[in-house]
Amino acid sequence: MSSDWLVFRLVTATVAGTACFIFAAFLFLFGKDRRVSRLFAFSNLFLGLWNISDPAIALAPTHGVALFLDRLSYVWATLLILVFFRFVSAVLGRPALGRTVSTIHVVYGFVVSALTLTPYVIRDVKTLGDLVEIPGPLYSLFSGYFLFTLVASVLVFNSAWRRAEGLRRNQLKYLALVSALA
Repeated sequence: MSSDWLVFRLVTATVAGTACFIFAAFLFLFGKDRRVSRLFAFSNLFLGLWNISDPAIALAPTHGVALFLDRLSYVWATLLILVFFRFVSAVLGRPALGRTVSTIHVVYGFVVSALTLTPYVIRDVKTLGDLVEIPGPLYSLFSGYFLFTLVASVLVFNSAWRRAEGLRRNQLKYLALVSALA
């Protein structure tokens, strides 16, 4: 038996995931600045995979498959963060937080990505009634990484926006706004 909230969640996840896939395909095919377009397309692809994971988990035939898909959704989220941070660097034309911090960020991202497939980040998932994730002891590593990247991206865009002029200033303002809303 599903709750109304679960049905709403699954429908919106499916719509959002589909929109992300369409947007990613559009960017892959028609993006003008190839490097920036591809990074943003991959960001949308991973966001779409992350969104579509909820319906996949809810429809999983067994608990083991549901748990694997839930953990895999965190891999998509971590890859989204890594690619989005590279997108920020590509838009700015330089490493977003310096070369050393960017390297640490990537290494930490791959470590977190590997950990998401273990019970240390997501211990269990319950699919009866509603989808409920039971976090593991290292869940805070993922959530901290996710929040740090989003906050750092907004701050970097804001800093670059303050220094920019004209059309570039407007572009950076909109990207900072979108990142803040994310």
